[in-house]
Amino acid sequence: MALKFLNKKGWHTGSLRNIENVWKVKQKHESEQRKLEELRKQIQDEREKSEFRLLQEQAIVWD
Repeated sequence: MALKFLNKKGWHTGSLRNIENVWKVKQKHESEQRKLEELRKQIQDEREKSEFRLLQEQAIVWD
């Protein structure tokens, strides 16, 4: 086939180097998304805890 040389080009999407680079970028993105989701959960938990503390303080004041 006359187009076999294209796989050796740096811009070719089927080259192993480019496939590896895309995979690494996707893995990094997924890792960052997991970290962000964990931070969101922590922030939500902290907000809930502070709301509960505030409600407890208000309940003590009203007693």
